Amino acid sequence: VRAARIGVVDGTRLLADARSVVAGRLPGTPAYVHLDVDVCDPQEFAAVSCPVPVGPRAATVAAALAAIAAHHDVVGVGVCEYAPSVAHDVGVLHRLLGALGLTAAC
Repeated sequence: VRAARIGVVDGTRLLADARSVVAGRLPGTPAYVHLDVDVCDPQEFAAVSCPVPVGPRAATVAAALAAIAAHHDVVGVGVCEYAPSVAHDVGVLHRLLGALGLTAAC
């Protein structure tokens, strides 16, 4: 299988408009989502392997994921960098995954 295009979300564009992640993409086309949860600001979600300060808020990331799920046929999802042994609000993770329709939103 050949991918038509692989897209990487630009942080500046994401912060300006979370729905911009689907701009220029054909609706209903298959999409595989690779989510490194350490993209979220560690002040809000610290349960990650490599925390990086000043990331986007989880709500912004969830909005982008919801836009992808609404626009595409999500055929696979990979969630990486999650460190469940670090104290955190599991509701944030549920909201991220819920945006993709993988779990009930909290």
